[in-house]
Amino acid sequence: MVNALLQGAGNFDRTVTALFPQQINYIKDPVYRPEEIRVVLTSFLVDSEWSGLIDFFRIGGLGHSFGGWTMEALAGAEIDCHVPADYGPEVCSAPSQKLSTAQMQKQLCCLPKYQGKIFNFYDSRIKAIAVLAPGSFIFPHYGALKINVPVMFVAGDHFEVDWNTNLQLPYNLTVSPKYLVRMRGADHLTASDLMSEYFGAKLFLSGYWFYPCKQGLYKKDLFAFFRAYLEDDQNLLEQLLSHPCFCQQVWYKK
Repeated sequence: MVNALLQGAGNFDRTVTALFPQQINYIKDPVYRPEEIRVVLTSFLVDSEWSGLIDFFRIGGLGHSFGGWTMEALAGAEIDCHVPADYGPEVCSAPSQKLSTAQMQKQLCCLPKYQGKIFNFYDSRIKAIAVLAPGSFIFPHYGALKINVPVMFVAGDHFEVDWNTNLQLPYNLTVSPKYLVRMRGADHLTASDLMSEYFGAKLFLSGYWFYPCKQGLYKKDLFAFFRAYLEDDQNLLEQLLSHPCFCQQVWYKK
């Protein structure tokens, strides 16, 4: 742990890479993620038991972390590796733990299956997405972040994986309607409550891991977003946006 913290030098991405060098390899070939979701969605829609319960024209997507990246891909964001300079030796030969998130993006293009190609996973059946602390840095180019549906980006400002790389920049490059929610005092794991499994976490990390208003965000606010864009009912979402300090949230709308 101490060694990983030293290697990370304050950068959360590098620290995680140093702690879990084998597990982190999953982001190096992520194409299976959106493909699996598309297969599962198709299976639901053609299954007689489920198809009658699903409105084919009002399907939304929600994902956290790598799941957030997956939703971005299904909404139109591309894996773009068509520029040869992006998979040169200075990128492909560098150890991941020595790279920034911006550099790590381009290592995906080093794999032969991606070199010189553009992968697009857009699924027109998904009409809106909400992504919680998404791993947007996995995309080699933000210029290819062609999200085609309404999107809400959500994350905390504390111990988050590179706010600018994963949230602010993707938000800036995304076509409206789009929303960016930054929760004060919340972190990357708040959405999952993962730390609640550790002894003493609630005692020593209350107010840090356990964001007191997150239920209002993850339930009421996301419900308002999906209701606005899947059911054409903007009332609740407009009410929330008119109170930017509600629940210690900072809202950005464009």
